[in-house]
Amino acid sequence: MALANQHGGHDWGDDFSLYLRQTKSLFSGGARDVLADNRFTIENSSWHTFSPYSYPWGFPLILAPFYKIFGLDYGAFKVVIAACFAGSMYFLYRITALRMGPTTALMLMLIIGLSPDYVGWTDTVLSEFPYLLVTFGALWWMDRCRSRGSFDGGEWWPLALLGFLVGLSYTVRKEGVALFAALAAVHLAHVVGAMVQRRRLSTAASDPTDAAADDSAVIMAAPPKVQWTRLATSYAVAGVWIVGLQVGLPAGGYQSFPGTGLGQFGPNAKWYRDILAQQIGLKTFGIPKLELFGSEQLGLIVFTALITLAVIGLIARAFSAPTVDASVIGYFVAVTGIFAITPFHEGRYLFSITPFVLYFAYQAMVFIVGTAPSPVPVLAGALLLAPSLITNVDAIWERTDRQLQYDVTIWGPEFPTSLEMFEAVKQTTGPDDVVSFFRARL
Repeated sequence: MALANQHGGHDWGDDFSLYLRQTKSLFSGGARDVLADNRFTIENSSWHTFSPYSYPWGFPLILAPFYKIFGLDYGAFKVVIAACFAGSMYFLYRITALRMGPTTALMLMLIIGLSPDYVGWTDTVLSEFPYLLVTFGALWWMDRCRSRGSFDGGEWWPLALLGFLVGLSYTVRKEGVALFAALAAVHLAHVVGAMVQRRRLSTAASDPTDAAADDSAVIMAAPPKVQWTRLATSYAVAGVWIVGLQVGLPAGGYQSFPGTGLGQFGPNAKWYRDILAQQIGLKTFGIPKLELFGSEQLGLIVFTALITLAVIGLIARAFSAPTVDASVIGYFVAVTGIFAITPFHEGRYLFSITPFVLYFAYQAMVFIVGTAPSPVPVLAGALLLAPSLITNVDAIWERTDRQLQYDVTIWGPEFPTSLEMFEAVKQTTGPDDVVSFFRARL
C-alpha cells in the first residue's frame, strides 16, 4: 500500500538532505566537514532553528548499505522507508495483541497502517519510520524479556539486545530517550511486584492459623531476589552504544531552542488536535473541521470521547495491569511529554503516540463495561475503533485509486532542471564560495 502511494522523485523538504549528506560522509570520510558546513549555514541564516547542527547517526547508518549498493537513489531509499513502516506495523500488532487479543489488535494496526497520513509520509526519506520500527521493536522485546523471565535469570543476550534497541532508538531520533522511561517503568513494576509478593509470603509464613503457610511451600513460592546487575545490563549496553557513536562520529552537541517549556503545552494541544484527528480518520486533509460520516458534530463527539477514554484507560491500566502495561505507559507518557513542550509543529511527531491513544481508549471501554458478560467488553472496544477503521479504509482506497490513475513526478532535487541548476552552481562557484538557498543543507 505504501509503495502504491509513492510518487516519482522527491520533494525539496530539507531534513532528508542532511540525513543523506551524513550517509554519504560515512564513505567519503567527510563527517566533520558535514558538521562544520551545516553549522556555518545555520549560524549565518536569519532563522537559526530550522535544523540541528547534525542529526543522530542511527538513520544514516541504516541507509548506508543501501547507499553503497544503489548510490543516491531516492526510489530505493523510499522502499527502505516503506519496509520500515511495514515492520513497525508488525511490531505494533504484536505489542497490542498481547493486551487486546488478535482481532482488535488487527483493527488498531489497520487504522494506523491504512491512515493516509502515515502512508503518505513513506514518500519522503525521513527518520520517523525507521525510528518507529526500532522503537516498537524495543517495546515488543521488553515484553519478551519480561515474559521469559530474563530479568531474574537465564541467558544475558536478551538483555543486551534490549539495551542495543533502546540505544539505537535514541540514535535514530532523540525522542527515543522515552524508551529509557519505558524500561525504568518495567523494572519498577518488576521490583515492586517482587517486593509485594515476598511481603505476602512473609505474612503468610508468620501466621500460625494459615494452614497453607508451610515453610517449604513458602520457600518454593518465593520469587527470586532482585538481580540488580541484570536490570542494569540494558542501560549499560544502551549507554555504550550511544557514547560510542558520539565519540566515533562527530555530533553537534546539545542545542537549546527558544520557546521550549511548559508554555508550549496549550498551543501544542490546540495544533496537534487536528493532526491526531486526521491520523485516526476523524478529519479530512484540507478541511478545517472534524467530521465523521459527513457530520461535524459526530466527529467532535467521537474525538472528545476517544481522548477522554484514553486518559481513563491509561489510569485504569496503571492500577489494574501495571506489570503488563508498564512499558507502554512509561513510553507514552514520556514521549507525549517531550512533544508537549517542544516549540516545533510537525504532524509526524505523533506517529508513535497515536496508536497508544487508540489502545488506551479501547482499554477504557473494556474497563467501563468489564462487568458485562464475556464478549461484551471486547465488542464494545471494537465498536469504538470501528469508525476510524472505516474512514481510513475509505480514504486510503480513494487516495490509492487517484494515485494509480495519474503518473505524478514530484518537482524536486531529482528533476532535470534541478540537476541542471546544481551543475551550473558547481561550474560557476569556487570551493570557498557561499551559495544561498532556502533551508540549505545539501
